[in-house]
Amino acid sequence: MKEILFLGVLLLLGLFACSKKVKSTKKAAPLSSEEKISAFANKIYQKDYQVDYNTSKTVACISKSVKKQADATHPTLSFTLYETATEKILFKETIRRATGKWKNDNQFEVTVVPERVGRMGTLDKKQGWIYDVTTGKKRRR
Repeated sequence: MKEILFLGVLLLLGLFACSKKVKSTKKAAPLSSEEKISAFANKIYQKDYQVDYNTSKTVACISKSVKKQADATHPTLSFTLYETATEKILFKETIRRATGKWKNDNQFEVTVVPERVGRMGTLDKKQGWIYDVTTGKKRRR
């Protein structure tokens, strides 16, 4: 009787030792579009960036203003237009002495402050351009 009990215990130990170990794997929840944009912005600009969406939140402008010189009155604007659905970069540029904003749902407007002083001691007219996200074209304002 002891031998049968001993063989039974030995058989159970053998089964447990040889059985496959099954890991319980938890699938990570998919990232939201905001989390994806944040991860992308961290990759490009590391910190101190700003994210502005168009009105329908289909395109994000990820930007960072950097003063190249400590006494600079207007910073350099570095920005990327990023399509949220396709996770595709639509446009990327760095412009000295510039600001940018969404003009409407499809157009991003960049204004460049002139560097030289015109006649009468006033700054020349502000320049810039508009990038259309639907056509992928840039045109002067």
